[in-house]
Amino acid sequence: DHRDLHSFPTRRSSDLVDLEERLGEAGRQLSGAYSLAEAVGAYLPPRPIVARRHSYQTGTTRYFGARYVDAATRDAVPLDALAAGASGAVLLCLPATPHEAEAFAAWAQDGPPARRPQLVVGVARRAGRLAELVGELRALHWVSENTPELRDDPVARRELRARQAAVESLIRGEIERTLTAGQMAGAGGRWFHRGREVSAGRGLSTLLSAVADELYPQGPRVWNELINRRVLSSQGAAARRNLIEAMLKQGDQPQLGIEGYPPERSMYESVLRAGGLHRPAGSRWVFAPPPADDPLRLRPAWTAIEEYLFAQPPEPRSVAALFEQLRRPPYGLTDGVLPVLLCACLLVHHDAATLYSEGTLLPEPGIADWEVLLRRPELFAVAGSRVAGPRAAVVDRLARGLGVTPAALPVVRDLIRRLRSLTELAWKTQRLSPRAL
Repeated sequence: DHRDLHSFPTRRSSDLVDLEERLGEAGRQLSGAYSLAEAVGAYLPPRPIVARRHSYQTGTTRYFGARYVDAATRDAVPLDALAAGASGAVLLCLPATPHEAEAFAAWAQDGPPARRPQLVVGVARRAGRLAELVGELRALHWVSENTPELRDDPVARRELRARQAAVESLIRGEIERTLTAGQMAGAGGRWFHRGREVSAGRGLSTLLSAVADELYPQGPRVWNELINRRVLSSQGAAARRNLIEAMLKQGDQPQLGIEGYPPERSMYESVLRAGGLHRPAGSRWVFAPPPADDPLRLRPAWTAIEEYLFAQPPEPRSVAALFEQLRRPPYGLTDGVLPVLLCACLLVHHDAATLYSEGTLLPEPGIADWEVLLRRPELFAVAGSRVAGPRAAVVDRLARGLGVTPAALPVVRDLIRRLRSLTELAWKTQRLSPRAL
């Protein structure tokens, strides 16, 4: 990995571009101070790091973004801004001197990162070799961007690309050694989480899995890559839509009446059936809360949905806000699973909760409403109504008169049904008393 970067074949005298002369000019132009972290991030953006053991055990892929930090950028790092879908971030500190390394360690233990459980901080022993390689890469890029004569010199272009590839390979190797926790520790590097120095001898992915366990102690276990993901494929989205339609129309049938083994069948088996949310009750099948043994650990998220539905005072609350709450720790549900779990909960509480669309109550939400919700949850709200005392007596009296279940929503649904059955003349006539009108 430390081979001479300048040992390339001798150039022909007829070549138009003298790369050595241009590299010398690049050195003069780039002689000022620069941020090592910003340069590495610009030329070789860090790749996400997957918490493999946690992802395997829960069925939910958790990954952490990586960022480079040096003394010049440390205080400007947006600690709360995570990559889309990331569970956290690894801040890889690149000190130029032993004094900077100690300052980074103190920052990780007592500074802002210590108060953010989603952050892991790694402090390398020193970054001298990396700085040398990045300086070489900056010069090569400068030559590429500021030498128009390269258009007519294919030999020079090939040599420049070869040098860039060689330096990038060396930089990746250097970063890989730094990100390999055991080797980093052996070289004097240190790792920190929540203000404590932690061991990473078994590898960075193992450390991140332990962090993910802490972040999502109430996360579900759903082993289905078709639905348990942040962004569904077109096939997965269509299958989820079909699954919700079957939930709405065929909830009293085994397997929701799904015949054969289409993709929605696998979603049904891995979430509703395996989680105990759809199970037999006598001769019929019904939706129900997670059972006592809670095999998929769905109970915490289910309880959070119920508390959201029936929070006081009773009023519509945003579906988008509910989904955002369930995405965050300690639950960490994915966008693929969220609507299915909400639909199951609303079906269980059919007599006490329903959806609103842009402020309008939906007494019986259908698949057309859910199709819109799957794309635009911000347009919808949920609300539950559990009445007691004098209000319950009013509901019971109305329910007896209407011949429906003694609960608020069945009464509302029947009243709306009766109103909708009125003729146009009945709606528009003014030949009634003021009280009747």
